[in-house]
Amino acid sequence: MPPSYIERAVARHLSHTSQGRQSHTRGYSTYLLPTKTLPGELCFRGAGPLGDWHPDAESLCLVAPYDQAGHQAQADLVALLAAIEALDPAPDPLLAVLRRTGAAICVEDRPTTVRGAYNVDSNLIELRADLDFGERLLILIHELRHLDQ
Repeated sequence: MPPSYIERAVARHLSHTSQGRQSHTRGYSTYLLPTKTLPGELCFRGAGPLGDWHPDAESLCLVAPYDQAGHQAQADLVALLAAIEALDPAPDPLLAVLRRTGAAICVEDRPTTVRGAYNVDSNLIELRADLDFGERLLILIHELRHLDQ
């Protein structure tokens, strides 16, 4: 049986990261100059970037150190990070960039036409709520690559 789309995408990710490079096709995000929010500025309840992003950010977002899962959306995001870590026994360079930048990972439950996005101004990755685990995994890997651009 030929490999699935998800298996091929994960294999591409592993081939890029295991060779010590994180190449990415040149897209619109290549030309953005990120102004990253410092991890200490990731706030909730309307005070700061995450609270401004969504009124339920406290339950929809996972912030550094990425292990506090008090809500289902956060637990799902922790599982995604664990799946990326399990892809390769060596420390994953994309997760190292995530930890270095302190970007938040959030589940977008409002109507949207995009499956995922990296919000440069708020330093957060948005993943659409209605995607299944495999789709979210692929989109998260894609968005993590934007962090290091």
